Amino acid sequence: MPRVILPENFNRPIEMSIDDTRWQSLRKHFPATISDEVAARLHTSILVCVSRYLTRQAQLHEGMASARALRRPGKRQLAPLERLVKGLRIAADAWKEIKNAAPSKYRPPFHDDQLSDLRQFDVLEGLAKDAERRLAGLRSLGKPQTVQAAWRMLVRDVADCFRKQGINPSTTGRAYETGARLTWFQNFMAAVQAHLLGMEGKRTNSPQAFAAETARALRGDRKPGKARR
Repeated sequence: MPRVILPENFNRPIEMSIDDTRWQSLRKHFPATISDEVAARLHTSILVCVSRYLTRQAQLHEGMASARALRRPGKRQLAPLERLVKGLRIAADAWKEIKNAAPSKYRPPFHDDQLSDLRQFDVLEGLAKDAERRLAGLRSLGKPQTVQAAWRMLVRDVADCFRKQGINPSTTGRAYETGARLTWFQNFMAAVQAHLLGMEGKRTNSPQAFAAETARALRGDRKPGKARR
């Protein structure tokens, strides 16, 4: 389970769409008894689930990056973002001191080699304040927390789409056994990864491992460490 600092408002939803060719590649894994009408409803609800998954993935990636920025490498050591804030503040204050000590505001504060514009350092104060604001904002979100993996939530959300249509998904936990037959739902989730998610849904190179993970996700709970009933 990833440890993240989740933003309060994540307002960049990702909408998934699919052409008929790709949809048919998914539908062929449905049980044969599903009617066209039911399949059409599943088409809509499953795309909503996938869109929600992609949005959640983006949110978790951002949350993991935020957690890394505030992760201290050791006791009494600063986190990367804290070091950035401290360094910018030191630089901004030093530049202010240098400019205030200049004999005249119309002259450079020290020998100018003309290889660059000294005025570029004037942005240091703005950068320091912006970094301080961002650090305070991240700290206000609280400490990193362990959250449910987005993939597991997707598996259960898609399963619920089928249940609402009176179809009960199942999985086999014997994916690693020689000659084991995967269920239609495990094959369907593998097709979802292949035809909809690509690298965003990449779990493993092993079909058996993927099927086993799908089985664990389906029988799991939305909260880590508890069995779903």
